Amino acid sequence: MCLRHLLALSLLLCGVSAAPSNLRAEGSLAFNVPVESGVSPNDNPLRSTEELTLWCQVRDRHTNQVLKIDSAYFTRKVNGNSHFEADATLSEDLKNATLPLQKLEVTKAGLYTCHITVEGHNVTGNIEVFARPVLHFSGYPVRYDARKEDNFHFDASENAVPDGTEEHVYSCPVFGYPTPVISWTFNNGALPQNTTVSEDGEKLTIRNIGKEHEGVYTCTASNEFVVKNEKKVNTLVVDRPLRVKHWLSFLVPLAAIVLILILLAIVISLCECRRKKNEQQLLEPVTDE
Repeated sequence: MCLRHLLALSLLLCGVSAAPSNLRAEGSLAFNVPVESGVSPNDNPLRSTEELTLWCQVRDRHTNQVLKIDSAYFTRKVNGNSHFEADATLSEDLKNATLPLQKLEVTKAGLYTCHITVEGHNVTGNIEVFARPVLHFSGYPVRYDARKEDNFHFDASENAVPDGTEEHVYSCPVFGYPTPVISWTFNNGALPQNTTVSEDGEKLTIRNIGKEHEGVYTCTASNEFVVKNEKKVNTLVVDRPLRVKHWLSFLVPLAAIVLILILLAIVISLCECRRKKNEQQLLEPVTDE
């Protein structure tokens, strides 16, 4: 298990091809992506407020010398698979490989690997880029308003459903690295009956909705990691209010629309009758007395 510090310590050694045991990868082990807010929509992703620079090198344990690098590149693990990220930039003395990450999208946090070729051998080291939980979603089906006193506590737009609704689903679309743990509460207490939470915690399903389900459902996403020997515990909170309306209440707007249409039809009919009456009077012959 990799140590999680922003220190120049030894990296996890895992040769792609056989490498002598005296070769050791060194470099930055962990970073925290600094962000100012807690929302990152797909069309306007949240980015790091500071540049992060990943670096690595190879040291010979026997001679304690840092070796010259033939080539180097970085990969990032996505959904369990390693994807090429970029070729590394080598220092002038060819002993250090770096990857500058300017305005890094928060969703690109994760496990990076530095692949170094030196003296015909391949050596790799892992670098973790951590991110606190943030809201991450496509489109704007729900409005999220951050509280003034806390940029990571959101009030979501209210949902209204009729009494007797068979099923209603709330989601907690968050991203973080490591993957956040999500929990749900109802009015700051236990969830009511007929509610289930998905295995990953992201979805809350409410079934056979009644008045007892009306209130505020809160999802709390949290993760933790260590940077500079300091443990960081991060949370993101989203309040999802639910209002349960009597099924007849949904007929009121419809009845109002029907009434307006009826009144409009009456007005149009009266205007039409008056117009025809006026036309008829104009067509009648004028008789002299």
